Amino acid sequence: SAQRQALVDGGKEAAIQAREERKELQKLRTQEQRAKGRLELLAQWEEQHEGYLEGTKNILNGKGPWREAIKGAVGDLFTVDNRFTVAIEIALGGSVNHVVTTTAKAASEGVQFLKSIQGGRVTFLPMDSVKGRPYDTPALSEDGVIGTAVDCIEFDVAYNHIFQYLLGRTLVVETMERAIALQKKYNQQLRIVTLTGEQFQPGGSLTGGATKKKRSSLLSRREEAARLEAELASVEERTTKLEQQIK
Repeated sequence: SAQRQALVDGGKEAAIQAREERKELQKLRTQEQRAKGRLELLAQWEEQHEGYLEGTKNILNGKGPWREAIKGAVGDLFTVDNRFTVAIEIALGGSVNHVVTTTAKAASEGVQFLKSIQGGRVTFLPMDSVKGRPYDTPALSEDGVIGTAVDCIEFDVAYNHIFQYLLGRTLVVETMERAIALQKKYNQQLRIVTLTGEQFQPGGSLTGGATKKKRSSLLSRREEAARLEAELASVEERTTKLEQQIK
């Protein structure tokens, strides 16, 4: 009868749906495992200070009374929005490896430590002697200028002088065209990075291009970790819902 046929069809549909749901659940679990594995690896790299130069790594892993006064490598002391990652990476360049200390005395002890183990060189930024000042230029109100590089990151106010010193005199500009026009207008006096990573120095030089990604940079790794955390949370939520439906 029609009623029996409807029941049979309904049963088939339910079986197909259950199979689909189980397949989807399997897919989510694989995705979850993959995200967790990658996050573990990123956390391990972070712990081992992977991506820093030899000297920086040796200081961060070093032992001794001076170690108390080490605040960390520059790359560990700020966060940056996805949109500005490339610009900030270029603006900082090698100074991402500089090490911030509370005092110049601690920095000199760090230097002695590196000498004693032949452990590479480091630039130290003692908080009691580095005094970066806010930069004021009419160029800040020009079209296409987002602000100084220091405006594009977040950090503890205690490090204000340090980041003003490192990034306070660099302007972040939307495009290379705008940057070229600005340099022309301001007689090649500005220091600029663009959102796509071109760099302009006072005097007129322009640096740009692309490099093959090595063990991806510190900043992009941190960005990847944040993205994976969010992805994991959403996958776990969907997994829980599906599990409840299948029960």
